[in-house]
Amino acid sequence: MESFVSYVFTALFSILGIGAYPVSGNSIWKVSEPWTKVESGYQLGMSSQEALKFCHAHPDAYLIFPQVVHSSHEFYLDGVKISSHGDSSFKKATSFYEKPALRCDEVKAGTELQWKVTTYSAFFARISEWPSTTDNPNVNNFFAVALNELAFGILLTLSLFSLLIYKNRVSDSLTYSVFLGSLILSGYFLNAVHDRFGLALDMLTAHKIADTCLWIGAFLFLNGFKLDKLLDSRLNWLLRGAIFLGVSLILIGKGGDEVQFGTMIPMAPFFICALGIVFRLVQRFRNEGISLSSCLKFFSIFFFSLAGLNDALSVTGVIHSEMILPLGCIFGVFGLSVAVNSVIQSTYQERDSLLENLEQKVQEKTAHLEEAMLQLKTTQAELVQSARLASLGTLSAGIAHEINNSINYVNGALGPLEKKINKIVPAEERVMIDKLIGAIKEGTSLTVDIVRSLRNFTGLNQAEYKSVNISQVVQ
Repeated sequence: MESFVSYVFTALFSILGIGAYPVSGNSIWKVSEPWTKVESGYQLGMSSQEALKFCHAHPDAYLIFPQVVHSSHEFYLDGVKISSHGDSSFKKATSFYEKPALRCDEVKAGTELQWKVTTYSAFFARISEWPSTTDNPNVNNFFAVALNELAFGILLTLSLFSLLIYKNRVSDSLTYSVFLGSLILSGYFLNAVHDRFGLALDMLTAHKIADTCLWIGAFLFLNGFKLDKLLDSRLNWLLRGAIFLGVSLILIGKGGDEVQFGTMIPMAPFFICALGIVFRLVQRFRNEGISLSSCLKFFSIFFFSLAGLNDALSVTGVIHSEMILPLGCIFGVFGLSVAVNSVIQSTYQERDSLLENLEQKVQEKTAHLEEAMLQLKTTQAELVQSARLASLGTLSAGIAHEINNSINYVNGALGPLEKKINKIVPAEERVMIDKLIGAIKEGTSLTVDIVRSLRNFTGLNQAEYKSVNISQVVQ
């Protein structure tokens, strides 16, 4: 496996034209020992008399040595070791990307300064620049060390905030994608500078943990876009397969080159997926217009993938650049988190708008119900009154009929009675009898008028006349 990986790396470096040393620049350093296989890895030796003269003239200055990933450094003055940075056996690892610095006042006297650098992987056995001088070594290690420390703290904070803010507000899959993605990515930066946090790990273990965290965290980060239908499912499966294969090789690798080979496998699928997300976001801009959430997601994937591409090209030696992946991850995760939060705010605003509309509609419905209730009460009163009138009409019809019958009896008997009385009553008493008979007739006439008025009130006399077929009625 190791020989196959070495062959692949040699072929790759040959195709890309990547050399072991800078092609131009400083000439005060010379290679005293080219990259050579040693017990713990690969070692390079360089020496300089001019650098020593510079230090004698500038005791407060610093010599800054090139970045060699996963390396240790030793410094000699005329063959005598005066300082070191890291463990050449790699049983105790130091920061992955740190550029060692040697203070000039450490070089008291001598004629030649020697520098030996050892990396435990053939993949990183190269330098892209010559040693240089500076007045402030911290500036040179800002991107290599300080920014990784900052990224660890910020991503860890973002992961905790996302869990607290998103829980029960967005889907669990999106919540845990952002939470775990941020948390696991922070693990990569923690391991890149693990010695700064007091963690005692050998280089191989730190390398494995860091790169495993990098790809699992990157997958979870892209999964946040997939859940928004911005990543094609076929590309997602391609990325899954590449990360599974890469992480498997990382975990079972027995050396730095095997681990680094596993790390490189998911690179191309990742950048293809990132390009696919950018393409779909552009389509969304065209179809749906520009929204805050889409802009933040574009910002997020753009900076994340751009920083990743820069560091991938820098690590492989294609370009000479500072490591900016910490910035890319910070901006990427922050942009995605803010985009999700904007969706939450939009959802809550929509909910509040719906609640406001609902309250308005409830008020309108309540007013309609109150009006309907009032109409119902009025109608009910009218129905009661109608029922009463109907009952009164029915009662009046019966009473009128019975009174009419009684009056008819009186009127029917009154004529014969008057004739009979007139025959038997003397003439002198007929005046009195006529008055009495007249009073009876007036009383019956008054009763008939009352009955007629009652019938008119109840509508019994308001029936319309119409033609009737008597034959049909009889049948």
